[in-house]
Amino acid sequence: MSGARGTSALVGCGALWALFGQTTNAEAADLLVDPGGAGDYVGIQEAIDAASDGDRVLVAPGTYPGGVDLRGKDIVLISTSGPSVTEINSQDTPHESTILATSGEPLSAMVSGFTLTRGHGTQNRWALGNAWSGAGIYVLDSALTVHNCRFVQNLARHSGQSIGGGLVVIDGEVNVTESLFVGNLGYYGGGAIAALASEVLVEDSTFRGNIGARGGAIFVAEGSDVIVHSSVFESNEASWGGTFYVMDSALMVTSSRVSGSSALMDGGVLFVKEAEVLLDDVLSDSSAAGRDGGHIRVATGGSVTVTASQLTDGLALGGGAVAMRGEATSFTAAGVVFGGNSAVDGGDLWVFDGVASLNNITSLSATASVAGSVLWLGDGATVTALNTIAYRPDGPIALFTEDGASLSWRWSLLYGQTGALTGGALGELGGDGLLFVDPLLADPEAHPPDVRLLEGSPAIDAGEPTELDTDGSRADLGATGGQDPWLP
Repeated sequence: MSGARGTSALVGCGALWALFGQTTNAEAADLLVDPGGAGDYVGIQEAIDAASDGDRVLVAPGTYPGGVDLRGKDIVLISTSGPSVTEINSQDTPHESTILATSGEPLSAMVSGFTLTRGHGTQNRWALGNAWSGAGIYVLDSALTVHNCRFVQNLARHSGQSIGGGLVVIDGEVNVTESLFVGNLGYYGGGAIAALASEVLVEDSTFRGNIGARGGAIFVAEGSDVIVHSSVFESNEASWGGTFYVMDSALMVTSSRVSGSSALMDGGVLFVKEAEVLLDDVLSDSSAAGRDGGHIRVATGGSVTVTASQLTDGLALGGGAVAMRGEATSFTAAGVVFGGNSAVDGGDLWVFDGVASLNNITSLSATASVAGSVLWLGDGATVTALNTIAYRPDGPIALFTEDGASLSWRWSLLYGQTGALTGGALGELGGDGLLFVDPLLADPEAHPPDVRLLEGSPAIDAGEPTELDTDGSRADLGATGGQDPWLP
């Protein structure tokens, strides 16, 4: 996957490996843990208790008990042979996280090269009721770097607000790199990771089959700031936000892939409320919601921007790709491919109210069983579309608007059996710079679709005259044009 886009905002972690090759000062020591007695210690906790800031605790292959406490120390806890042969296992002990960082550990403290499994969490001060969070790793008022770890079947499943099956961060900062989260559960939210009033960076990691009521993979709340880069999300599940749930916080996802994500209620991939989200260079495929937003659900106060991305094969009742409902909602898309999305109303977008801006979009074969194969607009909706292609050669392209809705569709191309407004704004579709011809796309039926414009395409240099492509020429129509183009 591409890694250039969005990296300027990220914290580089490659230099962290320098920690593994040498100690950080002349007095630092290596403490070897070996369960067979060949090292300095037979248990991880006794080695940590003996360690000083700057030391490395080197752990030989084996299975070790959970409840490991880093004691606030600036140390590196690292396996000698990697996570496939080195495991910290809480063995389903009630009310126990496999690792705890709760005593002011700095970000230079590191855990690397372990499988962390069968933890059940620690009681946290944020939650109401009988809640136990951070079954894999629990971080409170502290910081930590996690590298090359596997979080497997950790269950923060007690009733109440149990969050973060794999990892929870509360009033802290965590970097996660090259790690794997599989089959973890967060009862209230965040099957893999939960962040409260915290900063979290996730890079080059994989999330598969995690479950949480809010955010099957990642739950972000209480003013947190989370960045996800170059990561893969597969088959995560939730009631709201199959992969991500963001409330009163900020999330940025770049150069990442999402597939098979599902939500029982809203937001097959993402649910956003009173929060800001940016998706850039994201490929999201085959997602579903039981109600609204096959990929994205924007709720009250939510603001979502999607650039240079693909949202394909989404399924929902309202908005196969995106659904908006609630006060002060906004959605902006530029250089985005919507492909094969389907809903009862609004095959691509269902906008009950709020403001949506679509610039250089390519919509492919969107369908709706009732109204609005591409768009469905409620009476509180305002939508503007510019330099956009809607392509459905085997069926009609319908834009449904209720009385009171506002729709501007200009300098765009529609290619289908018919193209018309329906609903409260009945009439023929018209406006400045509209074309009704074949855009000559490279391979719109491919998976993922290739929407580059072939030589001779009428969509080349056919955009709004003042809009420019990145090469300075007049903008092309569709997702490959404009200032934030989708690139295969």
